[in-house]
Amino acid sequence: MWLTIVLSFAFYIPVVLFADVVPMVGLLMMPKICAYVWTVLIGYNEMKGLKKMKKLINTAFIYAFAAIACGVFYREFTKFMDFDGVTTLAFTHLHLFVLGTVVFLVLGLFSVTTNLLEQKKFKLFFAVYNIGLPLMVGMFFVRGILQVLGTPLSTGLNAAVSGVSGITHIIITIGIILLFLCLKNVKPNNAPKAK
Repeated sequence: MWLTIVLSFAFYIPVVLFADVVPMVGLLMMPKICAYVWTVLIGYNEMKGLKKMKKLINTAFIYAFAAIACGVFYREFTKFMDFDGVTTLAFTHLHLFVLGTVVFLVLGLFSVTTNLLEQKKFKLFFAVYNIGLPLMVGMFFVRGILQVLGTPLSTGLNAAVSGVSGITHIIITIGIILLFLCLKNVKPNNAPKAK
């Protein structure tokens, strides 16, 4: 797996440093994406033997591919529209990788050695969080595409987009609180049960 990570950075660094001067260097993003996918597949194959955390690993896997797709969309859409300003589309990739992939990979590790998946609130966390995160990223897309297209928004529509975005952030916060309540009560798998 270390090789795929090195390859990913090896393809990405020239893009960051030289794409503004030599636009063709941007083509190195394609092998970088292939290295990402290869990394995810290696990790997925290594983890799929652990049945207890399969649901969490599958969720992380889905978020990883969604993050990759969002990164590609952001880059290609802004390039196609000849847009070089700031847009919330730039945050979709990062949010899905960190709040999706990384969170569920870490929870998968916790689930191997603890009773995390047996916590009553964990199923509620899982549902709430997986409703909130895709909706939040969806609102990033709405706002970001409007920014790239240069679509002027009325005060009411702007407030509506901000309001729905705020609600998705509240849903994510509720999910995180539920997760912390689960983690507070977690016990090692081999710990004796309280009487």
